[in-house]
Amino acid sequence: MARLSDAVKLRQLIGLAGVGYRPKGRSSVIIGGVKMTVRVRDGYVELVAVHKDGAEITKVLESLKALGGINASVTPWGGGGMSAVRVRQGEVMRHDWVRAVVCGKLTEMLREAVGNGDDGRSRSINGAMLGSAAKPLPPRI
Repeated sequence: MARLSDAVKLRQLIGLAGVGYRPKGRSSVIIGGVKMTVRVRDGYVELVAVHKDGAEITKVLESLKALGGINASVTPWGGGGMSAVRVRQGEVMRHDWVRAVVCGKLTEMLREAVGNGDDGRSRSINGAMLGSAAKPLPPRI
């Protein structure tokens, strides 16, 4: 056990405890050079990019505006002066190519949730897909 790296030890401990873990970046998409996370809550989807630096936030907002006028809002995020640039579901649906990227990621997320047997998450993602005009997976029998 001493020869294993810390990351491998942690993964093995998590496996022994029976708690699942998900690799970081599993719900990330690139929108015009901006890495954003697809968040799903209660059947609603949004894109979020979290930054601490004000200049970085301004750069993200300008990049989104340059991509055909994608409107985003900035809200406080957690502690430590972090802020989130958020693109709401209505704005995602207004731009066909953004909707296509998000729907592709939602399909991946739904397959992962169904594969893990996470019924609550798969219902939430399914609802978001219905609201975003993506084609949800057929129900599991």
